[in-house]
Amino acid sequence: PSPRPWEGRSPRRRLAGVGVPAVIVVAVLAVSWMVPRPGPTRPGPAAATSLSASTLGPSTMPGPSRHGALPQGGVPLVRPTGLRLLIADAPAPFVLEVDRGTIRPITGLPTDGERGVSVLPVGSDALVVSVRLCNRCRSDANVSLLRRGSTTATRLGTALQVVPSRDGQGWWLLSSQAASRCVIREVGLDGRPRRAARRMSCRTGLVAELPAGLVVSAMGAGGRDWHSALLRPGGGIVRLGDPQAQPVVGNLVLRGADRHTPLVLHDLASGARSRLRWPSRPGYGLGEVTGDPKGRLAIVEFAKYSPEHRLDLWLLDTTTRRWQHLPDMPAPMVPKATDVQWTADGGVVLLSSNLLAVWRPGEPRIATRHVRLPGPRLPNGFRFAIW
Repeated sequence: PSPRPWEGRSPRRRLAGVGVPAVIVVAVLAVSWMVPRPGPTRPGPAAATSLSASTLGPSTMPGPSRHGALPQGGVPLVRPTGLRLLIADAPAPFVLEVDRGTIRPITGLPTDGERGVSVLPVGSDALVVSVRLCNRCRSDANVSLLRRGSTTATRLGTALQVVPSRDGQGWWLLSSQAASRCVIREVGLDGRPRRAARRMSCRTGLVAELPAGLVVSAMGAGGRDWHSALLRPGGGIVRLGDPQAQPVVGNLVLRGADRHTPLVLHDLASGARSRLRWPSRPGYGLGEVTGDPKGRLAIVEFAKYSPEHRLDLWLLDTTTRRWQHLPDMPAPMVPKATDVQWTADGGVVLLSSNLLAVWRPGEPRIATRHVRLPGPRLPNGFRFAIW
């Protein structure tokens, strides 16, 4: 079956979950809600969240959480963070003030039945995607818009797949026309069409919009060949070959899986390819990639699932092609229950269930804090995004 709209950013993480019970993917929004909205630019953090060295406290560490452990050598995060998290719990998200520990629910969303929910940053606002989890009901997701500073969502429509537009002014959706026919469209947040509909297989997964076009994952003829492709704005299709090509920054995607396959940085605009060395240890596979909104650096996850779960994070400079190992890594964290994002001013935030960690390139240690969350109710933990 095609990927569902609540299943997270990366095709690799979706495939890693095959064979396990359905889980609720959670997105987290860390912002300052009182900052004025910026003009129409590329999606990204609307306000800088400062995570400087002053947030690092003494060396005494609290005990490990139920779902994750502190990185060895990490230090407690004891100063205020200023982080506000929009957590896409089911059936409806809530806003968590990290420093105060207060929670405000989001209203205006469907609450019937068991649901999968995700929150996708779009410009300075967010799309809330909610879909019923059942065998015989329609799989179309309800898509709503949550404006900055509001706790009431407004319904936009329904879709099989959803990703935000790169300029923050709209959203891409895959919708069905008939039993086996679907189209991809781009619609503005005001409801007006932004691009002509394009016929596509209903088994297509939407990955992300890049400057060069829309990256999708699709099943080939006969259902035998799963691959990634670039849909160019002019109508052309470029097959990428790798079934799990992951956006990095700009037009760059990362291709590879483990130490036995080439790790390649591919520029979809120029076609240039750069082979990278494998930085992690034997037994680790490539996980998710999270690009810096400034467009140069990326956090690359390497995951190990047996005999114990571990996560290894590396910083990739896409200009020099050099790797930097994050301090206190690898860490005893469940990869599928952990997510990583960037702040607007170049800080890195990691959430592994109820463990929050922050780091800035150049700092010698990761700073961590346990946050009180109502769950997680399912084992994959809370996913998050910063914008």
